[in-house]
Amino acid sequence: MSTGKTFNGTPCTGNPHVAPSQCYGVTSRFREGDVASVATSRRGSLPYMTKIAGIVSLLAAHGFLGIRGESVQARIAALPPEGGTLRFENGEYHFHETDAKPMWLAPSNNQSGEKHVVFPLVGRRNVTIDGCGSTFVFHGRTFPFVATNCTGLTFRNFTVTTRYPSYAGFVVKENDKDGFTVKFDDWVCPYKIDGGQLTFALDGHDISTRDGRLSLHALNHLQIIYLMAPDSPGDKSEFPTAFVGVRAEDRGNHEVRFSYYGDKHRKSILLPYGVGEKVAVNLEEKRYRDVFFFEDCDGVVVENVAIRRFGGMGVVGQRSGNIRIDRLSAQPSNGERVTLTADILQFINCYGALSVVGCDGGHSMDDWINIHGNYLKVLSVEGACVCVKPQHREQQGFFPYRPGDRVEFVTPHERTVTAAAHVRAVVRDVDDPSACLLTVDADLAGVVKAGQLVENATLNPDVTISGNHFVNYPHIRLSGRGKYVIENNRFERCRHAVVGMDQADYWFESGRISDMVIRNNAVVNGGGFSFGISGWSGKKADSPKIHGRIRLEGNTFEAIRGEKWEYFGVREFEVYQ
Repeated sequence: MSTGKTFNGTPCTGNPHVAPSQCYGVTSRFREGDVASVATSRRGSLPYMTKIAGIVSLLAAHGFLGIRGESVQARIAALPPEGGTLRFENGEYHFHETDAKPMWLAPSNNQSGEKHVVFPLVGRRNVTIDGCGSTFVFHGRTFPFVATNCTGLTFRNFTVTTRYPSYAGFVVKENDKDGFTVKFDDWVCPYKIDGGQLTFALDGHDISTRDGRLSLHALNHLQIIYLMAPDSPGDKSEFPTAFVGVRAEDRGNHEVRFSYYGDKHRKSILLPYGVGEKVAVNLEEKRYRDVFFFEDCDGVVVENVAIRRFGGMGVVGQRSGNIRIDRLSAQPSNGERVTLTADILQFINCYGALSVVGCDGGHSMDDWINIHGNYLKVLSVEGACVCVKPQHREQQGFFPYRPGDRVEFVTPHERTVTAAAHVRAVVRDVDDPSACLLTVDADLAGVVKAGQLVENATLNPDVTISGNHFVNYPHIRLSGRGKYVIENNRFERCRHAVVGMDQADYWFESGRISDMVIRNNAVVNGGGFSFGISGWSGKKADSPKIHGRIRLEGNTFEAIRGEKWEYFGVREFEVYQ
């Protein structure tokens, strides 16, 4: 057994990104595989139990953690009310759904429901989780880190990954009028084909065309379509993009032939990807989980964390404030092409200071950063009580209001503010749990009408995005009335470097820009800056000018696709080179 350890303050070794001063404690390491085996679900043997006892007694006395997820939860619960630090000995740790705590969560722009949370933090303050250069491997649909109603949290010095990539990569080998042939990557998770249906076995969970569409992402030019089998369920008319209707046939050696079955729907197309193109199938499009989720938290730091592969988003914060993302790295594992299957960072109805500094990488299947509020639709008005409801299915269960917040009621097309009030109370509607009842400090009868949108005008952070290298991503989407400073970044291989958009349709992401400065950035081999509104069907020149001042200064452009900048719906647009 590996029980002989010394504790003399010598720095831990392992992750080259961890400075020696950040991780002290164990000088001699476990033999290769010892820590990893302890963190798995294997139980019952005498060597296993003896190893557990030795590690617990040794590491617990010195603040280090080398045990299973359930013991992570016990150690969190044992922290004193004033807080403390959980340190891991440098190593590799595996966490499973059986190690996790069930929690019902509603992260916006994700799927609401019961989650399997490995690191649950509820009502805590001044807690630090320090990986000391460790790698955390999350299995199944484990949801790594959740914090609700907390203050003063720090997560640092670890790498996050999963057993299998949450995407299936392939290269197009043939493309003709009857169908197309692909060759999947060698490291793809197990899959099978039965009756023309394609099913992936992703670490204990099946993802299949029997259950609905699969999204295909062309990685070289960020074009997304869907793949459907003849019996795949789903309303194709509501798809945001086109699809290919095919039957699958296994040809062996990781090659699959897809033959068109002749779907007559108006959104049915032939595969638009050429021979040799690299494509990824998103196996976690339904967004069951995120790496980090913060709700009603204040003072959160994520620093020196690397995400190599994960299904879902990286960081989601909602109704939270004073957040700092520092030196987050999103680089794929060796030979792989994708890090996350959704946005790397997403913040919804936050407040205070929000900073993203010194980060690098990308290779995500959705936006690098998305900062916005949520529009909810008015269902009914009775005096000072307004019933409102989220409009996108992935925003269900999240109501972005607090007592005291100022809310504005807006016409969905013209964006005219018809009334404003302050929230006194927020309660879920017992007759319709997907809606909530807002009690405000004004009688809105006859002023606010059903069908209008409501926006929280208070929850808008001041945002700094500085010194980052963003590469291979669709967009960075920014909106809201806080002050934005975006400076000294490199935007590379993207559809648009930055998009500022108020969306009154589909995602219903609100955000009138008040003051945004974009300066001294480099845009290379991608799209430039774009600002406007969605849900407006008239001419751009006639669009309501809901955005305030946007200033571009000292930015450089190389190999730009399309315009360097474009805008509408903006009152003041200034460019200084």
